[in-house]
Amino acid sequence: MSVQYTNLKNKGSRHCAFCKYWNDRVDTHIKHKSRDVWEYEPFATEYCQKRRLPTHGISTCPKYECKINM
Repeated sequence: MSVQYTNLKNKGSRHCAFCKYWNDRVDTHIKHKSRDVWEYEPFATEYCQKRRLPTHGISTCPKYECKINM
């Protein structure tokens, strides 16, 4: 299992792992590390409610809406 880190304040960090439509209900694939830095599993697969298909956590989409309150 590999992990990656991202800063959610960066507009380029629109990964599915942090989207409210990605069906990771208990946030098992993301972990808060420090102030704005988050760790996530890029190749974890969950169902996307908008695209209606399984997607990887590292994927991106124009329908992205962040599920983390900043």
